[in-house]
Amino acid sequence: MTGLPDEVQQAPHSLRAGEWTRAREHVELALERVTDPALLARLHGWHAQTLFELGDLLPARTAVQQALLAARQLDGEQPLGPLKTLHGRITGGLAAESAARQHKATAVALAERPLEDLLSQAGGPTARANVYLARADALVDVGRLSEVPGLVAAGLQEAPSDAVRERVLLRLAHLRLRPPEANNILLEALQIAQDADSHTLVGAVAKTARDLGLALPEHTF
Repeated sequence: MTGLPDEVQQAPHSLRAGEWTRAREHVELALERVTDPALLARLHGWHAQTLFELGDLLPARTAVQQALLAARQLDGEQPLGPLKTLHGRITGGLAAESAARQHKATAVALAERPLEDLLSQAGGPTARANVYLARADALVDVGRLSEVPGLVAAGLQEAPSDAVRERVLLRLAHLRLRPPEANNILLEALQIAQDADSHTLVGAVAKTARDLGLALPEHTF
């Protein structure tokens, strides 16, 4: 990269150091000054990487698309594999952001509906327990934490003994509050899941334990 401005030469050093903001500044300056097609393709790829690492996913998608277009015009002079991988990571990040927004919107809508309306549509004890479960999770998502223990207690009271899923997941919803009795609640949920021989529910308990930093007994599986 001799003969290029110092800022352009510094870009790869900032990238290797993980200094994403500085790297983006160097790359954006380079893009204003460089005309060489091969270097432009590489710079667009670097630009996409810095934007991705900084969480600017929409601009990152544009940048990686520019990089792929520029690289394809070089007739194989620059490998496309790393750019395609980066494109996949950016696309996955955008999909995750969209799913998170949809999840939050659903939680807000569920939290705002009168509980009586939701329960009136439930067809039996298990369905009512599911209403309490969904409502409890939604309230955690929107930050109305003080209402959650009462919903969990009501759901557990409604849930029949064979409603294993609801009995486990209601306890896991309670654990999202990180209550003082978290270890006991976790063990109760684990015991119910194991007694039902449900690998799916045992897995859900294990994931919750990992997320909250709680210890499970050895030989859980």
